[in-house]
Amino acid sequence: MGLAIGWVREGRVLHASFWKSIAPAGVVLGLGFILQGTINQRVTGSWLKLPYQLHEEQYGVAPVFIWQQPHEPTLGHRFEEQVQFHRVWSMGSYTASASWPG
Repeated sequence: MGLAIGWVREGRVLHASFWKSIAPAGVVLGLGFILQGTINQRVTGSWLKLPYQLHEEQYGVAPVFIWQQPHEPTLGHRFEEQVQFHRVWSMGSYTASASWPG
């Protein structure tokens, strides 16, 4: 933000060379955001919710941060591998990191 304010104060935004270098980057970034938002919308139903967030809501047991509480998944686990991953490995990692030595 400070960089942008400096550019405005110095008058760089009025030069054509500024826009020739910034415009392509803005187009590429804009298209990237639109593409990612479209993927998110198709997978999760929301432009802003990432597929990982939906996965954790549906299957995750261990919270992402140590100050959060473990929760029961909304869909449960259909396969033994899911149970092993979420309830044993992921929850074990959370328990170890939530302790003082961890």
